[in-house]
Amino acid sequence: GLTPADFLAELEKAGNAKKLFRKLNSTNTKLKKECESLEKKKSWLEDKSEELSSEISNGAEFGKKNLKKITDHAELQINNAVTLTKKSLVTFMKQNQIQMNLAQKQYKEYFSDLVSKLENLLEHSHQAEYSLSKMESLKPLLDLLNDKFDSATSISEIMIILDKLYVNIKDTDLDKHNVSSDIKRLREKLLDLISHA
Repeated sequence: GLTPADFLAELEKAGNAKKLFRKLNSTNTKLKKECESLEKKKSWLEDKSEELSSEISNGAEFGKKNLKKITDHAELQINNAVTLTKKSLVTFMKQNQIQMNLAQKQYKEYFSDLVSKLENLLEHSHQAEYSLSKMESLKPLLDLLNDKFDSATSISEIMIILDKLYVNIKDTDLDKHNVSSDIKRLREKLLDLISHA
């Protein structure tokens, strides 16, 4: 039979095992929730891909190609994150850092397309007084091109630029091809992209 000391030792081991089981169960539940969250983001990207491509690339085929490239790249990274999360918590934490880097890359690629479209608008505008490189109000866009983009401070400034362009172009000769509508849609999609990032 067991001595009282042996019995107490076995009882302590059983208590530690229960704590470990509860901890592992809690970690497993957290991982499942993280997987569900990533699956929802993946589903949203798939649902929005065609709609975003159609609206942003109105009259600009390069926009459609770049958006599809961004979406495909994001979907690939999210699939990788889901797979790695199921294997281990440590791997998931590393993949989470990769996802943050990917989000920054997505913003940069998206805004690069936006800068390109704005450059085209300015080049075809007979009323443009300065070139893109000399316009102080477009500094956040130039920062993006020079790898100095900071999403925390630049997104709101880019929104202000879109608002100014919209006001100055709407109902003018420059708006004969519905440029103001394109700018408005870009602004709405930018807000949508930020809210789901």
